[in-house]
Amino acid sequence: MTSKARTRVSLGLDAALLKEIDNFAAQRNLSRPTAIEAAIACLLQHNSAGQQEAPLSRRLDRFSLQIARLDEDLTILGEAFALFVRFWLSVTPPLPPAIQNSATARGADRYDAFLQALGRRLAQGDSFLREVCDDANSRDDSQSHDALTDPPPP
Repeated sequence: MTSKARTRVSLGLDAALLKEIDNFAAQRNLSRPTAIEAAIACLLQHNSAGQQEAPLSRRLDRFSLQIARLDEDLTILGEAFALFVRFWLSVTPPLPPAIQNSATARGADRYDAFLQALGRRLAQGDSFLREVCDDANSRDDSQSHDALTDPPPP
């Protein structure tokens, strides 16, 4: 494999393994020592490749966990939205036919305003969900603080 100085190594091999090595060497027009050296080099490279793959495997595992969390968050978001729509539809009375056209026009104006506000928030990088989490955390913190500073009720 290389033209560097070589060290002679003596080892005993099973006859069946030696036959496989000879077949391998014959197929590739190699000498027996060269075939054995190539096999050992390949084995050592695979071991070092396994060490290189370990960080990649850990990173892929982290990605997998992040995707699972995102999937759970998306499921919660979808369920919350569906529950809101169901509730809204069940408590909102139908409009009388006389005001349907004006209500439709007003709804279109509100929808346009909604899209503009959404576009601004997305352009700024604001996240309503992040605000909700921050609000919930600040409420939890203030309730914890109140529980620690207020005397217990009689």
